[in-house]
Amino acid sequence: MYALEVIAVAVLQFPRNMGLFMFAFGDRGSWLVVQYLTAHGSRPTIDFGYPYGMLPIMIGSAWFGIFGLTPIAFNLAMTTGGIAMACGLARFTTAMRLSPAARALMIVALPIAIQSSLPSLAHLSEAVLLCLALGEHSRGNRGAALALATAACFAKAALAYLYGFLLVILIVVDCWAYRWRTAGAGASPRMNWTKLRRTLIPATVTGLLLIAILGSVYGVLPLTASLLPLNGMKIYATLHFGFFTPWSRTFWDPRGVSMGSYFATVAPFWMGSTLWLALAGIWAGWRLCSSLREDESSRTRDEIIFCCAVLQTLFVLRIFGPPLSWTYYPYIVVMGLAASSLLGTGPAIVAVALTVVAFVAQVVNLGVGAAEWKISAPSPVTAGLWAHAGERAEWDTVVHLIAGHRTVAVGVAGGASILFPDFEKPIGAYLAPAAALPAEAERSIARIEAADMVVRPASESIGDPISFWPDLTHTLDHLEVVWKGRVYQVCRRR
Repeated sequence: MYALEVIAVAVLQFPRNMGLFMFAFGDRGSWLVVQYLTAHGSRPTIDFGYPYGMLPIMIGSAWFGIFGLTPIAFNLAMTTGGIAMACGLARFTTAMRLSPAARALMIVALPIAIQSSLPSLAHLSEAVLLCLALGEHSRGNRGAALALATAACFAKAALAYLYGFLLVILIVVDCWAYRWRTAGAGASPRMNWTKLRRTLIPATVTGLLLIAILGSVYGVLPLTASLLPLNGMKIYATLHFGFFTPWSRTFWDPRGVSMGSYFATVAPFWMGSTLWLALAGIWAGWRLCSSLREDESSRTRDEIIFCCAVLQTLFVLRIFGPPLSWTYYPYIVVMGLAASSLLGTGPAIVAVALTVVAFVAQVVNLGVGAAEWKISAPSPVTAGLWAHAGERAEWDTVVHLIAGHRTVAVGVAGGASILFPDFEKPIGAYLAPAAALPAEAERSIARIEAADMVVRPASESIGDPISFWPDLTHTLDHLEVVWKGRVYQVCRRR
C-alpha cells in the first residue's frame, strides 16, 4: 500500500518534478552534471567541488548507464528510491505494531515522509539507507541497522554518523545488560562479547567493502574528503545557513502570512511534530536509562523515539540549510511521531491532532500538483521539461538570442550546459563559495569573460550566483543585459 501511494504521488507531482528551472538552474540538474563530469574523467573533490559521498556517484553511474543521463531517468530513480523507503516504513509499521490511529498517520503523512523528488542521488541514497536502518532497528535488528547507517555515511556525511554513534551505544548497553536482564534479580551486569562481536560484524564488513570498492574506483583522496563532513560544514558557514536565519525563517515563521495560508503548508505539521518529538525523546531517554529490565519491544520503541528525537533536533540546530532542507529527513519525524503515539493516550491524541494538520497541508499540496497537469506542459524547445506557458515563451526567446553564439549558463546550480546543445559544456556542478574549488571558480570566471552570451536566472531569489562572492560578482557586473524576463535573462560582454 505504501509503495502504491509513492507511485501515485510521483505521477501526480510529475510535471512539478520535471520542471524546466529545477533542471536548468537547480540542484537536480547539477546532479546530472556530476554524473557527466565523472563519466568524462573528472575527479570529484579534486577537479570539481563536490560535497557528498562517492557511493551515490557509483550508483548513478550504473543507473544512468542503463536509462540514460536524462531528467526522466533522474525522476525514475527518485520513485524507485521512494518505493525502497516504503519498504522500510512498512517494516517499521509491522514491527512496532502501530495502532490504527498511528497507521492512519503513516498513510496521511507518507507523501511528507517520502518526498517525490530530492535534490540529488546523494540525498536519495542517504534517505533510503537511513529509512531502511530505522525499519531494521524497529525489528530489534541493531546490527543490520548499523550496517545500513554505515553505508549511509558513504552517501552523505551528515546524520548517519550520529545515528551510527547512537546505535553503537545502544548495542554495547544491550550486550552489557543482556545477562542481567535474562538472569533475573541478583545477577550482575556482564558484557556478552560473543553477541557484541556478531552484532558489529555486518557494519564492519560493510564499511571495509565500501572503502575498498570506492577507493579503487574514485581514489583515496576523493573518498577521504567525501567521508569527512568538513566540506559541508565550510559551505554552511560560508553561506550563513541555519534554521534561524532570515532565509530559513521563510519556511517556518508564521508572521507575515495569514493562518489559512500557513496551515496550507507543511510547516505547522513539521514544526509541531519536531517540538513534540523532542519532548517524547526526553521521556524515552529517561526510560532507557532507568528501565534496563523492560521487555524488548518496549525498549526498542523507546530507542526509536529517542534516536529520532536526537537526529531531528541536531538537524534543526546544526544542519538545517536553505528553506527546502526540511525535505531531507521528514521520514525521521513521521516515524518518531508514530512510535511516540504508543506511549499512552495523551501522546496518541497528539498524533491524531498532527495527522489532521498534515491532512490539510496534503490536500492543498496535492491539489497544486494536480493543477500543474493543466497549467504546464513539456515542449521540444525545453528539451521535454515542463513549464508554464510564460516560462516556455521566455526559454524560446533565450534559445533564439543565443543561437550561433558561444554561450555559458551561469547559476549556483543547474544542468543547462548538458541539457541544451547551445551551451558550453560544464566544468563544475556547484558555482558557490566554498562549494566550488578555487581553480574551478577561476576557470568559470575565465569562461564568462570569453563568452559571447551568458544566460542567468533573472533574480537572486530563484538561484542567481551568490552576490557576496566578490570575484564572480565583479565579472558579472561587466555584462550588459540584452533581454530579461521574469525567470531568465540573457547578457553579453560590454
